[in-house]
Amino acid sequence: MAQPTLTQVHVSRALTNISVAYMQEADNFLATRVFPRVPVTNQANKYFVYSQADFYRSDAKRRGPGAQAARSGYNVDATGTYSCDRDALGHAIADPIRANADAPLDLDREATEYLSQQLLLVQETRFQGSFFKTGVWTGGTGGTDVTPTTKWDDAASTPIEDIRAQIRQVFSGTGYNPNKLVLGRKTFDNLLDHPDLIDRIKYGQTNMGPARANEEIMAQLFGVEEVIVANALQNTAIEGAAASYSFINDQKSALLVYAPANPGLMIPSGGYTFVWGGAEGADSGTGVRVKRYRAETEESDIVEAEMWYDQRLVAPTLGAFFTAAVS
Repeated sequence: MAQPTLTQVHVSRALTNISVAYMQEADNFLATRVFPRVPVTNQANKYFVYSQADFYRSDAKRRGPGAQAARSGYNVDATGTYSCDRDALGHAIADPIRANADAPLDLDREATEYLSQQLLLVQETRFQGSFFKTGVWTGGTGGTDVTPTTKWDDAASTPIEDIRAQIRQVFSGTGYNPNKLVLGRKTFDNLLDHPDLIDRIKYGQTNMGPARANEEIMAQLFGVEEVIVANALQNTAIEGAAASYSFINDQKSALLVYAPANPGLMIPSGGYTFVWGGAEGADSGTGVRVKRYRAETEESDIVEAEMWYDQRLVAPTLGAFFTAAVS
């Protein structure tokens, strides 16, 4: 007896309660977490820099009765500069595509999220190329980059002592303790299993699970406020070629840096991210603007995202960079 087949009674269509997209978490990106943001009203300008030597040298003297107090002063220059340029990218939604899109597709929302990821990726690559590398930071021993005598993936190494020594070194030249430790992913993974760290937390284990390190515990052991792991990935292949995924930031390095939670007057930082929100519709706190406009000749709506910012090295003495920290 003839019976309807499955293909006759059901026409395949997209599910409306699930879809799959690969979106990296914002916390994966160093560039938005290491340097504090400084909203600015002008796209480019200067900022004052005070002489550290003047503030750390005491000219005070004993004052006798009726005598004039010793006089002193300090130098300040408008030598710091920034210029907020913009990264931008657009995405076209053609009229026939919009008209034929099935649920649960939301082309405008998806375009916005896609473009936001694109901006984070390019900002991250700029951060790696400017700050998470050798030859930038001068607060470490000898005023240069530091390579551990014994690499931290060796059980005989002393990462806690190594890191604290560089915290002390930065403090000895600036009076500020680095409060952020940025770790390449392999460096972080190797430290997770280092016996020195495990030994110090092993009494925290329970019957439900072994003692294990994480970012919060590492921060306590190393004496910093925050440990940040460089987790951002990128595809370096051109469109149409086989994807080639890799970490954006150096996996085997680490950066100690002082960066205040809140920027302000007479407050130093290893670096600042200046953001300009002066473009119409831009967010004043991030410099990001997303807009949609009509391109009639293309019969398309264009979703465009841009970000105005300038990441600046402010005080290289407030950072120490570990190169080749692990094998």
